[in-house]
Amino acid sequence: MPLYCTLSYPVTYEFDREIHNVERGMLLYTCAWRPTHIEKPKGLIVQCCEFADSNTFLPRKRSIRLAEQGFVVVGMDPEGHGRSDGLHAYIPSFPTLVEDYWQWFNQEIKTNPAYKDFPVFLLGESLGGNVAIQLLLRDRVENKNSKCFFLGAVLLAPMVRISPDIKPPEFLVNLLKQVAPFVPTLPVAPTKDVLAQAFRRPEILEMARGSPYGYRMKPRLGTALQVGTLLPSNPPSLPPSLPPKVVLAQAFRRPEILEMARGSPYMYRMKPRLGTALQVGREGGRVLYV
Repeated sequence: MPLYCTLSYPVTYEFDREIHNVERGMLLYTCAWRPTHIEKPKGLIVQCCEFADSNTFLPRKRSIRLAEQGFVVVGMDPEGHGRSDGLHAYIPSFPTLVEDYWQWFNQEIKTNPAYKDFPVFLLGESLGGNVAIQLLLRDRVENKNSKCFFLGAVLLAPMVRISPDIKPPEFLVNLLKQVAPFVPTLPVAPTKDVLAQAFRRPEILEMARGSPYGYRMKPRLGTALQVGTLLPSNPPSLPPSLPPKVVLAQAFRRPEILEMARGSPYMYRMKPRLGTALQVGREGGRVLYV
């Protein structure tokens, strides 16, 4: 008979998931990674995932790593993402998406006695980085006469502008603005292969293309309209009085990124061409660098 040797590794975290019902009646998938190897966690990290991703796919490895280091990590799949309600990768309204995050945080996280007295940080990547910025600004408005609830934020390649490398010509943008209101869910918005730019390692790129919650078509016209019109006209700017920010970006020479990070004691200038997917799509040495 063959001899089998069973190897067991200590599990230092527990995973939990729930469904959150926002006020407009949509069911959104939420999840949490909690460390089990320490009595009191170091803090709480609220994670905002990137466009067309899910908290339980590519960000999962990062969440497990943070939980093993002693942090509680919570996340929500927004409308049209992961296991939440909505048409896949369709964002009918970016302000509504941000409002869903704000409602979930206030109803399920902020009032949870299990997280009482925890230092709270935001973590956002790509489109989630812009969501994190909006939450920081909202927190400042809501608590203008008291201390802000978020102690800091980590922004991984935050989407504050559409890169000229992937933005279609201006005449085509104007044409799409006229067509999008009539067929907002049509996946024909012209753009380059974003996945190939985000994931430089072939094995990770292949895994991303095969994700059960991944999106492999062209962006939907309504989504492109939201991202393409809202972001350029309203580039977020964080006042120096806001909590410390750790900003990791591909192109710090872009003025909107520099202005957003100015005054932060934790501003890191990343190496050129790192792109997005900073912690999973790079070569091994660059992941350690991040």
